[in-house]
Amino acid sequence: MRTIRKDIRKLPVPLTPSEIQVAGVELGKAFDAVLVEKEAQKATKSMLKDRLDNLNEALYKAARKVNRHEEDRPVTVNIILDEETSEITEVRADSGEVVVRRSATPEELQAHFEGEHRKEVENIEKSGSIEGEEDEEE
Repeated sequence: MRTIRKDIRKLPVPLTPSEIQVAGVELGKAFDAVLVEKEAQKATKSMLKDRLDNLNEALYKAARKVNRHEEDRPVTVNIILDEETSEITEVRADSGEVVVRRSATPEELQAHFEGEHRKEVENIEKSGSIEGEEDEEE
């Protein structure tokens, strides 16, 4: 038998203790790199999902506008309290259309009462006397 040529191949070779230590450091670095990459991809996926959600929302709004032939816009609404029935009526200022009719909340009734009370106090301060009372001078 005789050697006809020499070749170099990758074959298993036992590692020395220092080579094992170096390989362990490389393994740790590779593991950390994988974790960093996963977090970066997670953040990118989240950002891409948010962008897609925003695009879908714009698509939905445009489709709704076309289907309904209208869109929601800011409109001044007059909120009217019927003191006798404690009912609130919300009326569009531009068309006079009643938007909603409902019972007044306790907060709305309290705010109205406080506003009326404040007006009475201002009138008393301006006039110097309580309405219905006469100045008694002797």
